[in-house]
Amino acid sequence: MNPGSTALTIPTAGLYRNLDGTMVTTNLILQPFTSVVLKDLAATVNAIKKKQTTYSDIYLYPNPAADKIYVQESAVTNHAVVQIFNLLGVELYHAAYNGGAITIPAQWTNGMYIFQISNDQGVSETRFILNR
Repeated sequence: MNPGSTALTIPTAGLYRNLDGTMVTTNLILQPFTSVVLKDLAATVNAIKKKQTTYSDIYLYPNPAADKIYVQESAVTNHAVVQIFNLLGVELYHAAYNGGAITIPAQWTNGMYIFQISNDQGVSETRFILNR
């Protein structure tokens, strides 16, 4: 969903299918005030959940954060997705991730947030606090 007034690029290549079953092979560009429904490739017809994993080498700092979050992870070597959600489950950040260090601008209001990294091997999440 793109509730904003500018186009939004969503990195989805190889991680999702359209509702007709066609694999999404490029990033999606959502025009302002539009949305799209995709199937998660890890979801299955028999409703087996993704395996929950814990990446022992994932570092999210500082916590609490003021304006940036730094993520350093060494175990992810294949296509993964990094997401940040508020406590209501609303996705605020979504990006492709192939390991290594990244910096995420923390531009939300003060509070607690959920950081999640997922790939075909599972999902791991942690919480962090934003305090400006």
